[in-house]
Amino acid sequence: MPASLSATGFEKARMFLLTQARPLERALYRHEFEGTAVEEVAEALAPYQNDNGGFGNALEPDSYLMVSSVLDTTIALAIHQRIQTPADHPQIVSAVQYLLETYRPDQGIWPIRSEASPDSPGGPWWQADDLDALITSFRGCRFNPTAEVVGYLHTYKQHVPSDFLAMATDRFREHCRTHVSQASMHDLRCLRCLLDSPAFRDQPHLQRELSGQVNTMQVQSIESDPSRWNSYCDRPFEVIDSPDHALVPPLGNELVNLGIAFQIQSQQEDGSWAVFWDWGGRFVEQWEQAQLAWKGVLTERTLRVLKAFGRIER
Repeated sequence: MPASLSATGFEKARMFLLTQARPLERALYRHEFEGTAVEEVAEALAPYQNDNGGFGNALEPDSYLMVSSVLDTTIALAIHQRIQTPADHPQIVSAVQYLLETYRPDQGIWPIRSEASPDSPGGPWWQADDLDALITSFRGCRFNPTAEVVGYLHTYKQHVPSDFLAMATDRFREHCRTHVSQASMHDLRCLRCLLDSPAFRDQPHLQRELSGQVNTMQVQSIESDPSRWNSYCDRPFEVIDSPDHALVPPLGNELVNLGIAFQIQSQQEDGSWAVFWDWGGRFVEQWEQAQLAWKGVLTERTLRVLKAFGRIER
């Protein structure tokens, strides 16, 4: 019989979210499980949005920047898209404007961050001599975050000049033709966000060009050996978020069920799910705060995905 989170485990996770997680993850939990209004989630997101429309303020806990970044802005838009916030919501309108202003037409990309230095706070992957060096380390940002941004611009295209949308999409297609075979684990996740975007269905040619290759590469990227799931890797549960996910058939139900069972067994004593990476001993005080924030992020997502699979005893 497939594994399920016990009623006790669910209650412990619920109490962790309501007492120790950030207000945002609490609001997301209440929206998903208690049916609270979308606006409550928007109110919890509001402190992360800056005057220029972009999101920052460590919305992505590992980044730990207060200034706006494309990364944090995509996280906010992913939340709005998931909870189906009306497209004319002021947070969405100003976030899209920020994305229009941060595009680099000479490279055809969105830089994942707005600044970088050798002492950038956060994970060691954010440390770089300057922003251009950081962009290079993220394989030119051609897919992470550019693929995801293109998806949101199609989702909210009423706020995007049509000529800009056509130009950015064409440039992105060029990247796909020349570089998609080199996509990393996180590149593939951004490509998946794009392909799963309902609004992107108005690009059937690009869908056909990308979907088969991305599916194949992502299946190959997912670690199938459970003995390695305690290390940093693409675990099935990190990718698959519902029984209808496009990768369920090629991965197979057995591996998906193993991933769900592993996640359930990984619940911590305090009811949370813990991070499986660290900052290498740097920025100890900030890492403690980020770690707690991540526990809330991972716990909220775990409950949401288990609910989608019908794997919570209630």
